[in-house]
Amino acid sequence: MRARLVLSVLLLLAALTVGGFPAYATAVIELSDGSSTVTLQDNGSSTCSGACTGWLTSSDTVMAVGAVSLTTTFDSYVVTVTTGITKPILGSAAAPDMDLNVSATRGAAVGSNTLTIEFSDTDFTRPVPGLTLTAGGTSVGSGSYAAYYSTANTQLTLGTLIASQAFGAGPYTVNTGGAGPLGTGLFSLTQVVTETFPGGAAMTFSGDHTLTGVPEPASAALLGGVLLVVTRVIRRTTRRA
Repeated sequence: MRARLVLSVLLLLAALTVGGFPAYATAVIELSDGSSTVTLQDNGSSTCSGACTGWLTSSDTVMAVGAVSLTTTFDSYVVTVTTGITKPILGSAAAPDMDLNVSATRGAAVGSNTLTIEFSDTDFTRPVPGLTLTAGGTSVGSGSYAAYYSTANTQLTLGTLIASQAFGAGPYTVNTGGAGPLGTGLFSLTQVVTETFPGGAAMTFSGDHTLTGVPEPASAALLGGVLLVVTRVIRRTTRRA
């Protein structure tokens, strides 16, 4: 999926852009199972609150601004890959494009439990008339994918629901969307993925989840006009040749 393609160049981006990126808001990933909450800030080290049984502390494994990658264990979970990608690697403040890739395994001989994974970023700029949610993966029980925006512009704030879609066990896809914030000012975006693991054998949930802004009509019209002019120039050049 797209997340794997982007991650393949992140280390190179980090090496080439040390000190070269302008200041960006800090993205964050948070995992919770109702007993423990593990949090990792971009380019930081993870923290845990609650029971934190068997918690393995770790640092962001991709040292590039705009990518947060967490590998950890806590309670009965082994999270092999949870990676969030946002601006400036994907999208921009005016054109949000977030990607959350998850792979988590729950151990055997434990009861049913729900794991919640959140990826959040701040300092996006209004207006963004609409946002689209897409996803694909494999669920072992049941789950959901939702996204929220908040004009409070703070991390992990579930202000206004953009859209949400539930899915059941087996392969799943999500394709939905909703309205974004209008007006002016800054806002935050948060992706929320839940997976309810049934009790019994060890099981692994995995999926890739994107959140993409729909440009405002004026921007779309401008882009369309530019593409039309470029197309006409190419055609004229081809005919003369």
